[in-house]
Parts: sequence; structure tokens; C-alpha cells
Amino acid sequence: MNIFITNNCINCGACVQVNSTIFEITKNGVIYNKEKYTEEFSDDLYDAIYSCPVNAIHLY
Repeated sequence: MNIFITNNCINCGACVQVNSTIFEITKNGVIYNKEKYTEEFSDDLYDAIYSCPVNAIHLY
């Protein structure tokens, strides 16, 4: 799964609230931890995408 977080991200933490294992807020913004992603998190991944208020998380 490839995820891209755009510069539109406002660091609100909505994605982190959905799953703090695969999303993390750093001093440079939100990051997606691809290495920690497993299939068990697929629902969380989609929930995080839909929970983003500025549509900054994209799946490709």
C-alpha cells in the first residue's frame, strides 16, 4: 500500500487517532509508517483517509 500525505496536511491528528501505529505526528508533520503496515490495518487506513478534514491522505 502506498500512501502520500500532501502539503495540505494541517497536523490535526485525525489519522493518528484512527491508528497511531501506522500514522505518527512528528515535528515535520504527519508521517505514514509503511514498514509497520499489515493487512490487519487496512480498515484503519481507509478510515484515516476518510477522516482527514483536508483530504491530505492519498492511496495509490
